[in-house]
Amino acid sequence: GIRPASIAEYPDLSLAEKQSREQQIRQYLLQVGKADASQLADAMGWRRDEASRLLNIMTGLLKEREGKRIVYAIEAR
Repeated sequence: GIRPASIAEYPDLSLAEKQSREQQIRQYLLQVGKADASQLADAMGWRRDEASRLLNIMTGLLKEREGKRIVYAIEAR
């Protein structure tokens, strides 16, 4: 029979998806300046928890608190 493959069997597929989402996040932040996870999720059509997880593992982002929200922006180089 046929069974679904696990991520462990094809890690490159997961890596490629992660990189493309990171590129999408960087492009979005460059366009809007700064955003929180909810704004990013709404704009991208993702779940908020997924957007938050990606924002937290990415490098090169500034993270600051605005009231109860945590907003992210591209770090100046």
